[in-house]
Amino acid sequence: MYFCYVDESGHCGTKFDPNQPVEVLVGVISDATKIHKTNREHSGFLNSLLREHGIDVSELKSAQIFRGRKEWSSVDPEVRKRVFKDLLKWVNERSCKLIVCPIHSEKFFVYKDGGHEFASKFQYPYEAGALNIILSLQRLKYGSQNNKGKTVMIFDEEGEHDKRLIRLLSDDLSYTDGFTQIEIPRSKKKQDELERFCQIIDVPFFSKSEHSQLIQIADLVAFVVSRYIQLKSFGIRPAFEDELAVIEEFYIGIKDSLIPPAHINPPTKGDRLVSFYQEIRPDGWSPQKWIINN
Repeated sequence: MYFCYVDESGHCGTKFDPNQPVEVLVGVISDATKIHKTNREHSGFLNSLLREHGIDVSELKSAQIFRGRKEWSSVDPEVRKRVFKDLLKWVNERSCKLIVCPIHSEKFFVYKDGGHEFASKFQYPYEAGALNIILSLQRLKYGSQNNKGKTVMIFDEEGEHDKRLIRLLSDDLSYTDGFTQIEIPRSKKKQDELERFCQIIDVPFFSKSEHSQLIQIADLVAFVVSRYIQLKSFGIRPAFEDELAVIEEFYIGIKDSLIPPAHINPPTKGDRLVSFYQEIRPDGWSPQKWIINN
C-alpha cells in the first residue's frame, strides 16, 4: 500500500489573478511500510534543523521561508536557502516520488468561460490539477509490474474544494479512460461494475497541513515549481538579483524524484482529456523537457 500527500501553490480564486498565473498541484508518494519511519525521520530532521537556527514553528510554509517572512524574518538568507536544499535532498534520499501538475490559470478560465467540455467540470484550476494528480497516480500504478498495492490519497484541507472533488469522482468517469489507459471489459455488465480508479483506496481524505509532514513537503515542491514557472514562463520580475538562479537550482533537483513524465502528460494522441491538459500547461513547460527554454 502507498500514501500520496497532495498540496498546491498559486491558488488564484474564482477568476484569473495575474499575480497568481499558475497553480501547481504536487503529490508526494511514499510506501506505506516506510511511512511511519519517514514521518519520524522527517520530524527529527526538521526539529533539529529548526533548533539549530532558533526557529519555533509548528508548520513549514515555503513562501515564508523563501521570502524571510514572520518567524523567518531574522534568519540569514543563506540559512533559509540551506533549509530548502536540505529538505529537497531529504526527499530524494528517502525515495519519495513526486507528481507535479501545473495549470495555466488564465488558459483554464478562458476554456471554462467558453464552455469547454472538461474545463466546465471544474470550478477552479485547483480541481483540474487535483484530478490530474489522481489520473497520473492511477496510470502509474495500473501499469506497474512491481505494484505493491493501492494508494490512499490525502489532500491538504481546502474547504469548499473538498466536497466538489469528491462529487467529481462520484460522477461518470468514462471520459478518463484514454488518459489512464484502463482496460475496458467487453460485456455491458462488467463495464457497469468497472472501478476506474482501481488503484485508489476509497475517496480522497483531507488533512490539515500542520498535522502532516509530507503535505508540508508537497507545499515546498509546489512553491519551487510555481515560482520557477512564474519567472521563466510568465516573465515575472525576480524579487532579488539572483532569485532565478536560486530557484532553478532547487527546481532542477526535483526532477530526480519525478514519476515517469508520460504518466503526467501521456503521449496518447487523439484523446480529448489528454489534449485538454496539454493545452492548459504553462507555455514552454512539460514534464518530459522539465527545463523551460525561452
